[in-house]
Amino acid sequence: AATFCDPSLETWGFLHCARAADLVEVANCYYRGNPNKLLLCIDTEKVIPEITWDTSPQGVCFPHIRGPLNQDAIVDVLPFPLDAAGGFILPATLKP
Repeated sequence: AATFCDPSLETWGFLHCARAADLVEVANCYYRGNPNKLLLCIDTEKVIPEITWDTSPQGVCFPHIRGPLNQDAIVDVLPFPLDAAGGFILPATLKP
């Protein structure tokens, strides 16, 4: 089966994920002003690798996928637009 990998899998041992409610804040913290980002929307019921919930130093729990993501778990790929100031905008199809 085809899989999606990111350098974070080798560096950190997992793929970083976020819930829609946390997405803009996290993206602006790490990637503000960086255009051409895409959002991979996944069905967690279809993810084959283990998903763990880990707490950040700020006390927020984030999901992490502990292996290459099987592509059949990706249900949508969305552009992640920026506003005029370089901040990310949550696509209207995603609900926080």
